[in-house]
Amino acid sequence: MEGAVPLLASLLCVLPMGAPEQRWSMQVPAEVSAAVGEAAVLPCTFTHPHGHYDGPLTAIWRAGEPYAGPQVFRCTAARGSELCQTALSLHGRFRLLGNPRHNNLSLRVERLALADDGRYFCRVEFAGGDVHDRYESRQGIRLRLTCERAGSGCGKALCGRPGPDGRHSRLPAFPPGPRACELTLSRLPRWPPAAAPRIVNISVLPGPAHAYRALCTAEGEPPPALVWSGPALGNGSATGAGLSQGHGYQVTAELPALAQDGRYTCTASNSLGRAEASVYLFRFHGASGASAIALLLGALCFKVLLLLGVLIARTAAARRSLGGCIAGPPLR
Repeated sequence: MEGAVPLLASLLCVLPMGAPEQRWSMQVPAEVSAAVGEAAVLPCTFTHPHGHYDGPLTAIWRAGEPYAGPQVFRCTAARGSELCQTALSLHGRFRLLGNPRHNNLSLRVERLALADDGRYFCRVEFAGGDVHDRYESRQGIRLRLTCERAGSGCGKALCGRPGPDGRHSRLPAFPPGPRACELTLSRLPRWPPAAAPRIVNISVLPGPAHAYRALCTAEGEPPPALVWSGPALGNGSATGAGLSQGHGYQVTAELPALAQDGRYTCTASNSLGRAEASVYLFRFHGASGASAIALLLGALCFKVLLLLGVLIARTAAARRSLGGCIAGPPLR
């Protein structure tokens, strides 16, 4: 009995502690270094207070600043799915390496350019059932690019005192005296990268007063010019509104009113090439007013005759059944 008292006291001290409660947190390194033209991995893992969460989720990476910076990558996973479907990958260079179901949002960036140098922020969003929660790293990861790879397009500077031949000798420090810098620049990579035009969407949408309009959206660098052609249209250009999305560029052109049925073609072109896509419009043309009324009356008469036939058949069957009952032998 005396030995049980210390044991009970120790249990009372241990039980209230329980397992430590998980909270939202993001684990990211302060900095990642990589060479221009190569690939880099941005690690990001997290913890959350919702235990084993298998509802819908979204993984997002931003550049520049948290919460408001442009998105460079986004993927979504359906309830119970281990696969996070990519919805946005800027220029196709961003790929998820981790598994958000396992609290890992690590990202791989391909074909690094000087413009990729900066800070990146990972974010996860839960939106299933009673759980609506989100968390984003506040400090982010500093991606620092170096020019170690040959032909990467970086510049070189050499500072020192001018020699007799006019060239500058490298100085390990900056001692007193006249000195100058010799700067050698090679061609820097273009940003956004030049790209031939590509039509990403073409559609016909209903408009006011039973009219239809056509929309064509294309992307490319330089921004492509859009030209519509179609029935009774010839070759006409529609003014497109430029929509800047992150580092990419998209242009949209609209035909406000499609007067005739047929094929409408959208052509996108820039200095690197051209692309075409077509959409078809076929409207249902109803009959004239008199023909429509005659057709409606004919259908109504047919239904009335059919109903009369059914009633006559049922009446005849009832009479035959009643006659059979009367003609039977009398009961004794």
